[in-house]
Amino acid sequence: MFDKAVHIKCIVYFSTVLLLAVCQSASAQNGSNDEPQAQPQLKPAIKNASGTVYSPSHLRKDVGACKKLASLRWFDRVALAQPEVVASITSYSSSATILARHPHIDKIAEADPYLCRRLTKWPSAGRALARNSRAYKVIARDPEGIYRAIKNDRSYAKLLSKNPYFNQMVVENPELGKVLSRYL
Repeated sequence: MFDKAVHIKCIVYFSTVLLLAVCQSASAQNGSNDEPQAQPQLKPAIKNASGTVYSPSHLRKDVGACKKLASLRWFDRVALAQPEVVASITSYSSSATILARHPHIDKIAEADPYLCRRLTKWPSAGRALARNSRAYKVIARDPEGIYRAIKNDRSYAKLLSKNPYFNQMVVENPELGKVLSRYL
């Protein structure tokens, strides 16, 4: 486990690097208007302590980096800037579980419409998603993932029924109510 002070330093470091990358790209876009320039896409440069730049292809090989990024408080902003990062992070069970517990999981789901399927392919992440109070927005965007999880393991139905927003889930998606009634 991380020491609390080290964890806070990591969060501050990654947040600072992300903020600097966003500011640099914004200042480059607001440069001289004399020449028409192609607008570059916003791709934040996320670096670790040794200076390695994290890209989606790098994250598919580095579990530790995935865990660190998934636990960032403002990861939803990273996901909106570069949605491929979400697919990379959910390629590991441990980082997908951390992401499923994220307080801004609904905003992350806006960046990646298949987030529910990506999370529910891992049993631990699927259970964490079912316990998350913001899961109703993730499930509303992609209910197929939770349907498959419930069909494979009935415990998901019980976990979803204990969710504080269970009524909202069923109102937004009546088909989910039918599936849950079959497996409860």
